[in-house]
Amino acid sequence: MSDSAIKAMKTISFVNIYNRVVFLGISLLLAAVLVAFGWQSYSSRQYESNFNDSVHLAEKILRTNFHFKSQVQEWKNLLLRGHNPTDETRYWKYFMEQERIVADLLKGLGSSKLDTIILGNIINLEDKHKLLSQRYRQAYQGFRSTDFNAQTADATVSGVDGGLTELLTHTVSLIHDHREKQHKIFRQQSLRVTTIAITIVLIIFFCTILFVNKVMKTAVLNERDNKH
Repeated sequence: MSDSAIKAMKTISFVNIYNRVVFLGISLLLAAVLVAFGWQSYSSRQYESNFNDSVHLAEKILRTNFHFKSQVQEWKNLLLRGHNPTDETRYWKYFMEQERIVADLLKGLGSSKLDTIILGNIINLEDKHKLLSQRYRQAYQGFRSTDFNAQTADATVSGVDGGLTELLTHTVSLIHDHREKQHKIFRQQSLRVTTIAITIVLIIFFCTILFVNKVMKTAVLNERDNKH
């Protein structure tokens, strides 16, 4: 085989390598971009889902607090007007309805996706409300047995209802803090992944450029040798 044929084959070989390197470089660049975009999209969906869950959970707790305050108000109405048998029956029925709504709402909160601390608060809320329900029934029996003495009945549950309201409010604050923490983590992770992706893209890009430049120089030198 002549020298010119050998040189021509080398040139073809370098061209093939050049094409493969360019193709590989572009493929790696696209892969890096797609992986980064895919992770960012997945992470965004997860964050949005968790954010919406926390918002809905906070709304449920606020609604629970509203109905609990209604429950307490019905208790006060019972004490004020319960000396009348008709009013006693009516306001105790209203009280029981609000109590049932609060119990159902608290039970539903436990099925949410919760942080461990928040879940502990939810369980504590349920326990406190059950205990308070028992205290209210004791107070109601005392109210009826003492000839509708409102002061004695109210003393049985004095301070307990306020503790539950405070715990509900504190739980909402915990959810807000947890949401802020998750937002901060999401931003940090997004920045980290973006930085890594950009770094990988730049490394691939410059490595491809350097190798292509080397192949081109070699091809030029071979072409000069062929002419001579």
